[in-house]
Amino acid sequence: MLGAIKYQFSHLFDFTGRDARQTFWFWILFVVIVNIVVSLAVSVPMMANAVSVGIASAQGTGQGPDEAAIMQSMSGAVGNIVLVSLVLALVNIVLVAAAFVRRLHDSNKSAVWAVVAGALYILSHWLGYLRSGDVVELMQRAASAADPQAALASNSAMAWDGLIGWIPVIMLVVFGVMNSDPGPNKYGDEPVRF
Repeated sequence: MLGAIKYQFSHLFDFTGRDARQTFWFWILFVVIVNIVVSLAVSVPMMANAVSVGIASAQGTGQGPDEAAIMQSMSGAVGNIVLVSLVLALVNIVLVAAAFVRRLHDSNKSAVWAVVAGALYILSHWLGYLRSGDVVELMQRAASAADPQAALASNSAMAWDGLIGWIPVIMLVVFGVMNSDPGPNKYGDEPVRF
């Protein structure tokens, strides 16, 4: 696995040649683990702060955590989360693009599929950025509503935008598991396997 990761780092901007499935999937696993660590590093402090605000606001009432206070606190952090998400999306494009192109080449497919997947990935994050104001507004509405869950359930348009982000993931999986062309093809010799 470490050999595959070292190989990918040394070929980060090399869009020629071919990548074997094993090399590609070890790299994708590494990128996913990095994404999880960064996401947790960003979201756990925000959630802890929101819950502590909710608990502090409920201490005077003798009831459970105040959902409205939690929503209000979380709505203030949405901008930071969206910014981190955009930066992480760009880093992911850089980390995965060349490996995905080489994987496509290994199954004798054009790099156009990687461009389509990358464009959809960027589009989904851009839509998330554009909708971040709507998210804040929705969370503030939920914070002031008598039933926060009903207020949150009232807006499903953002969910449809989020589905666009799954299309590149599905493309990555489908093309990533395709069989390699045996022997050399028009993109080069058989790839190195780790």
